[in-house]
Amino acid sequence: MNVSQHTGEILDKEHTLVTEIFIKTFDEREQKLYTKIPRNLFNAPVPFKKNTEYNIIISGDQKIVLFNVVFECINIYNEDAVYQFDVLDFNTVDNVRKEERKSVNKQAIYSDFINSSVVRIKDISSSGIRIESKNEIKSKFIELFFDDNNSPRRARAKILWKKYLEDTNSYVYGCKIEYR
Repeated sequence: MNVSQHTGEILDKEHTLVTEIFIKTFDEREQKLYTKIPRNLFNAPVPFKKNTEYNIIISGDQKIVLFNVVFECINIYNEDAVYQFDVLDFNTVDNVRKEERKSVNKQAIYSDFINSSVVRIKDISSSGIRIESKNEIKSKFIELFFDDNNSPRRARAKILWKKYLEDTNSYVYGCKIEYR
């Protein structure tokens, strides 16, 4: 998959979405990735830490490409200011997902009708969601309440899997969801 002129997501080492990023070009020979400089809501450049590792994920209809990169500097490419990343490694796999999944980092409230707490949504698709919680969720079914682009959403979720993350002392859950 040629990744030039594609939009991807850039994640930090905690797998938290930093921003969406537009790939200008990937110089495979030099192992350099050049991107448009992403902007925040106030039109200021999204900052990256020099010599810090990030992951860039580009999802196409047929392939998914994952880059492990280090932010190097601001540079010039074809007379445009760009961010330059040094590519440490990259892999391509077939995209077998039935639907697009978006990485997010937003709060939600879960309820199992006995307990309720705040969780973080890490990624979401039309039928699935991955959440992270500081508390273990004991129930197999929960209700989730969250904001989706300024629209309140409510979904019933069936927990399909869970994983304890020792480094953050939290639990991650993969859920099938039905919107209400």
